[in-house]
Amino acid sequence: SGKAAGRIGEKLCSLGKKKQVICITHLPQIASLADNHYLIEKSFENESFSTNVHILDHHERVLEVARIISGDNISESAKKAAEEMIKFYK
Repeated sequence: SGKAAGRIGEKLCSLGKKKQVICITHLPQIASLADNHYLIEKSFENESFSTNVHILDHHERVLEVARIISGDNISESAKKAAEEMIKFYK
């Protein structure tokens, strides 16, 4: 549930103040608490796989949390919710 996800996120955030925490999540309540977000993409080209890691800026973070909330069709309300979640937890 959202409440449980929020509590887990808070625990991870607290732990992150003492240790390095790497978390892969599809829950916006947890993702919005992160200090940094990375987009990891795998591609296949010329019969070879490659992985690209990109650190997201604030705008990209908002879009990614909004995508987690609403799926590939990101609505304005999802963007606003993502922005509020990121601001609320910081």
